[in-house]
Amino acid sequence: MEFVKSDDGSYYIVKGFQDGTTAEDVYIPVNYEGLPVKEIADGAFNGTKINTVTIGNNVTVIGESAFQECISLTKINIPASTKTIGEYAFANCTALEEIYYEAISANNLEVTDTFKNAGLATDGIILYIADAVKKIPTSLFATSNAGCINITSIIFGSESNCAEICQCAFMNLSELKYIVLPSSIESIGKYAFSGCNGSAVIYYCGDKNQWDILLNKVEKYNNVITSSPTSIYYYSSDYAENCWHYENGLPVLW
Repeated sequence: MEFVKSDDGSYYIVKGFQDGTTAEDVYIPVNYEGLPVKEIADGAFNGTKINTVTIGNNVTVIGESAFQECISLTKINIPASTKTIGEYAFANCTALEEIYYEAISANNLEVTDTFKNAGLATDGIILYIADAVKKIPTSLFATSNAGCINITSIIFGSESNCAEICQCAFMNLSELKYIVLPSSIESIGKYAFSGCNGSAVIYYCGDKNQWDILLNKVEKYNNVITSSPTSIYYYSSDYAENCWHYENGLPVLW
């Protein structure tokens, strides 16, 4: 890969593959030649034939179109250090199957389509949200009416610290089948789940009393959360009616 120093010489930026080189599995290192690797440049890997990407936990910026049109890409992680994710960063990654989202508190996005048309050639993307994540930024996993993100499952961990799902965060996920929603959530912004599959199942990590309290804090136009036909199950470590538990990290009804 090609690395260039930042203008102030304090960190490195990944520019992509060097001329004539390529790789199926890409690892963005934490450090390079004694300095942190903090940015992935705009268009760095656009159109390359990579299969997986592992991004080291010093990267704060994933540039615009950084991985756009990587049609063989199946798995990515967005590390805890990430603050900024550019427009179309993962657009048209049609083979995408797994996203590991670890960014603790990334900046809100002003546009949708960061993941436009991702996963369209698969049976669906599983989106894993790490326990340390504190918020899901505005519009991050949203798409415009002209595109689609084939996210079918959203799974927060059992020890999630996420308190906020910002407005439009998951807007227009029309293929969503279920979401594991943590009891740590304190607010869900307007349109956060607007346009999602209204029959998606909710596996809530708290009890019914906690759920009822949360509903009073949900902004309007979140049909997955507020629609009465939606199936909702509550977490229990022991057998209980209308409840679920984890098996191998996935929700399973008792």
